[in-house]
Amino acid sequence: DLAFSPDETLLASVDEAAVRLWSLADSTLYRVFPFPEARHVAFSPDGTLLAAGSFLSGIRVWRLVDGELVRTLTDVGAVEGLGFSPTGTSLAATDGHGLHLWGVPGWGSLAESPGALLGTIEFSPAGDLLALGSYTTVHLVTLPALAPAGTLSPASYVVSDIVFTPDGRLLTTGDFNTQVWN
Repeated sequence: DLAFSPDETLLASVDEAAVRLWSLADSTLYRVFPFPEARHVAFSPDGTLLAAGSFLSGIRVWRLVDGELVRTLTDVGAVEGLGFSPTGTSLAATDGHGLHLWGVPGWGSLAESPGALLGTIEFSPAGDLLALGSYTTVHLVTLPALAPAGTLSPASYVVSDIVFTPDGRLLTTGDFNTQVWN
């Protein structure tokens, strides 16, 4: 997984041993956070935090200004999707057991919703809707209630990516095909 910082000065990448931060100004390695089996990364919208989800050991969140580990969240299984809300006040993750939502910065659990094998995750730009990929289906839920808001069946294969347009009017899903939803 890869993620650009909101100010586009850093790139986060993951591999089997660590999360790596790269400076885009000079293409150098800026910082390394040891984290075995890291799979997903997400920057907070203000660019002050970096979260990484692992296949084996939950989620870790670092403060970027000094590289300090500020939180480890272990009440989640193998992380399949990870993202901060547009306001930066919550962090969502999916695993093989469902959706987990934590408050930021207190890190208390805001909600959990069981759901088998949820994968990719995306907040709407307004932060009032969450799209969750589950094999060949996308489930839409309202926030903060996590009430069902609709289901899309876009894929003939596993939904690998979900992206809202910046204005939130359209949702794009991807597997081996790309579809745009109104």
